[in-house]
Amino acid sequence: MKKTLSIFSIIFLTIFLFGNYLYAAQDKPIGTVLEPKNAKKADKAASVVEPKKTQGAERSATVAEPKNEAEKINTAAESKDKETEELKEEGKFGHLKMSGRYIYITNGDTRHDVSAEYAADTNRSHLRGHFPLKGSMYKVSGEYSLPETLPCFLPRFSLDGSYTGSALTGKSAYLREDAGGNRNNPWHLWEFNTRPTISIWDANLSYKLLNKDKFSIEPFLGYQSQRQYFRSDSANWTSQYGVSTSRYLNNNEIRYSEQFWGAQLGLKAAYSAFNWLSLNTKLTYIPYLSSHAEGREDYFGITYKHHGVGQGVNAEVGLNYIPQVRFLKEHVSFGLGYLFNWYKTTGGHATVFENNSGIWKDSDSNLTYSRSWSQGVFGDMTVSW
Repeated sequence: MKKTLSIFSIIFLTIFLFGNYLYAAQDKPIGTVLEPKNAKKADKAASVVEPKKTQGAERSATVAEPKNEAEKINTAAESKDKETEELKEEGKFGHLKMSGRYIYITNGDTRHDVSAEYAADTNRSHLRGHFPLKGSMYKVSGEYSLPETLPCFLPRFSLDGSYTGSALTGKSAYLREDAGGNRNNPWHLWEFNTRPTISIWDANLSYKLLNKDKFSIEPFLGYQSQRQYFRSDSANWTSQYGVSTSRYLNNNEIRYSEQFWGAQLGLKAAYSAFNWLSLNTKLTYIPYLSSHAEGREDYFGITYKHHGVGQGVNAEVGLNYIPQVRFLKEHVSFGLGYLFNWYKTTGGHATVFENNSGIWKDSDSNLTYSRSWSQGVFGDMTVSW
């Protein structure tokens, strides 16, 4: 081991001395390096014939070279300082980003199972719903980074918020009531087309934990609220006891709305493979998700409510393209990606009321649950200044 260290020390010392020799040789006039012995006499003879002005010119040229190098170094330092000052000047009021996104949900649904008991006896009734999610959505978001002139670590913080709305198409849905605690014994089954409406609000506070040229990481804390509303476009229902009788609801409607909300935490990461292309990811986790839902079927006058607690996850990954045009590359970018959303709550209190029978069904059973998930692709455009 000692022998190896000695060898490396000798090599390092040799490289260091040779480097100093080359560096010193660069500052000498041309002709002084590797000068032959016989060249001295020739120089003396040349100095007799050579005018004094030529020697003075050589001296001035020799002095001018280092001066020019120093000027180059000073100019580069001044330009760098000027660029830094310009960046500070641009960021003294902070930075703002605005983004517009188009989302197409390729698959997903919202399901619920409300389990409640009759107030008069112990018979249990299950009210189950299935509402598909598919179609177009849009998202508008903004992000504000704090000014770089603020002291300490404050410029690392940023605030962002977004709103997501939907224009989903009508899909076949159903609402089913099972009687007597038997999930295979449908009391009523409604099949209908629905026009889902979804709205999502969220706000976050982010911190730039790592901000390198190629890679960045930003953890964040925030809050999210989502509301889903389903309304029947047309419907028919089939009664039980093996009699497959289809009846239309006519002007009566089936409505169901559910809201999820809770505090969220997550992580944003970006990797710049090239100046014009980067990979972006975002993962959001809602550790304590609350839900409240209400539904109504007008034909029999069935009204039901349920709520619960659970968890939620949002994930997205995408590629971001920055056009290499003089003005656009500093202010505009385009993205394509994939997203996935999942929410589930269980337990809570459920209440069902039938107007025709006047019977309340009430339960705190853990059999009541609600689940919603969706996946899709998106394209967006971001403008920053």
